[in-house]
Amino acid sequence: MIFFHSPGTPFLFTQQILKYCPHFMSVNADALLKGKNMDGVYDCHSDNGSMTVDHISFREVVSSGFTSMDTMAITYCEENGIPVVVFNLLEPGNISRALCGERVGTLIDQEGRVS
Repeated sequence: MIFFHSPGTPFLFTQQILKYCPHFMSVNADALLKGKNMDGVYDCHSDNGSMTVDHISFREVVSSGFTSMDTMAITYCEENGIPVVVFNLLEPGNISRALCGERVGTLIDQEGRVS
């Protein structure tokens, strides 16, 4: 099952997460796919601020102030064990790759970066 949310208005994403999360839980969703007009979560602490992070934990996103999603939505996904994949919606083929479980964009989950 695929739930779709049109991007745009700030904080509307949180409202949609809160509205649809019970449905995610009832269908045992594997992940929340968040298509954006960027390649993933950017590391603002990198030398030029334009490097995307492949894998990051919910806690790192919140504590570092990354802005790919608002804090309430990230926290809700964390509390409910729903990994989030942030990827470039405008890149041809990315939706299919994300749906097939291929690595696209940034994976946000409990574990975060593997050292």
